[in-house]
Formats: sequence, structure tokens, C-alpha cells
Amino acid sequence: MVGAEDRVEVLVPGRGCGEHAQSGAQFLVSGPLIAARCGQFDPIAGAAGFQPSNPPPLLLAPLIAALELWADAGAERITAKARRMTSFMQSLLERSEGLGPEVVEVVTPQPPYRGAQLSIRLLQTQGLGDERIDGGGGTVASGATLEGVHKWLGQRGVVCDLRRPDMLRFAPAPLYNTYEEVFAFVGLLSIALQQA
Repeated sequence: MVGAEDRVEVLVPGRGCGEHAQSGAQFLVSGPLIAARCGQFDPIAGAAGFQPSNPPPLLLAPLIAALELWADAGAERITAKARRMTSFMQSLLERSEGLGPEVVEVVTPQPPYRGAQLSIRLLQTQGLGDERIDGGGGTVASGATLEGVHKWLGQRGVVCDLRRPDMLRFAPAPLYNTYEEVFAFVGLLSIALQQA
């Protein structure tokens, strides 16, 4: 067993040696070495068993850079831009040719009760699997599927969430996206509903 005077070089969350973390032993790495030092090791199953006690420095470098960008821009300015971009996107969705309230419905709450994300319901979808979007008078292209629209947008660099039976979720990132990209996205969504 590991005592307070031992220096252990490894920790994988589990029963056995990991129980002695409160004893003052230091845990730095992971794997079979701890089993050899302890004599017993019963790892936690699944992804939780791979948690490191300290994050690797090379993985922290991009986080530090992102936090510096965030600090330079300021949380208030970022939040304000996020709200403006999301409102701009909603305005375009409601007024663009090939979209509008008969084709898409924004179901996300109105400001100030939302962040920088819009959930968009594709109206009159049957939505499951490969079932088709029924335009009911041709407002939505016949033959388009929810999955097809999602895939078509993804192939053109649009990252979004698909939520069955009939929703897509979009979130412009205020530190990285531009208003021009939001405008381009709305145009792509209109095309996707006709071609996907």
C-alpha cells in the first residue's frame, strides 16, 4: 500500500492506490506503473478512467491563447456582439427569400433570454430518418431531408447541430465569426433547403 511518505508517479482514477490521494502522496502519470508500485489496481471503467491528475502542458497552450483573446476583447463586448450577431441572423432568417416564417421558425426565446444560439425548426417536416420535408405548396423543396440539409451545410463549412425531428441549431461565435459569414450562412441554408 502507498503511505504518506511514498512518492507515487502515477494516478489513474480507480480503487486501490487512488484511494490514498488524501494521504499526501503525489500522483503525476497514469498506467500500469501504479499497479506495480501498489500491488493492486482496479481501474474505473470507461472514459472516466483516463482522467489525468494534471492536464498536459501542450494541451494548455491553445487554452491560454484563447483566454488571452477573451481577456483582450472583454466579456461585455463579446456578449454584446454575440447578441447583435444572433439578432442579425434571426432577422435574415425571417426576411430572406426562400426562408421566412412559412419555411423556418426560430424557437429560441427572444432577447434577453437567449445567448448566441438559435434553434430553427424546419416547418412541415416529418423529420425522422430519411422522411422528406413536405413543403405544402412548394415553399420547401420537395425531396429535402433534415439530415440532407445538415450534411449539405457541413460540406460547405457550416457547423450546426441536428435535433430530430425537425430542428437545426446554429451559434455564431463572436470572437471568430463575422457578420459576412452569418449573411453567407443564411444564403446557404436557403440553397440547402432547395438542393439537399
